[in-house]
Amino acid sequence: MPRCSVSKHTVRLDHVCAHWGDMLRVAGSLTLGEVRGHALIRMLSRDGKPTGL
Repeated sequence: MPRCSVSKHTVRLDHVCAHWGDMLRVAGSLTLGEVRGHALIRMLSRDGKPTGL
């Protein structure tokens, strides 16, 4: 499983690849103003549990 060192954290490329389509949809929605940042954060951490994305 390839990893890239960024700052003091590690990027798990397998996780990025698995969620790439979702990440593009999120970026597009933010860019087009279809969703606000705070609403997105709320959606991604439903019931206090962060999603895989």
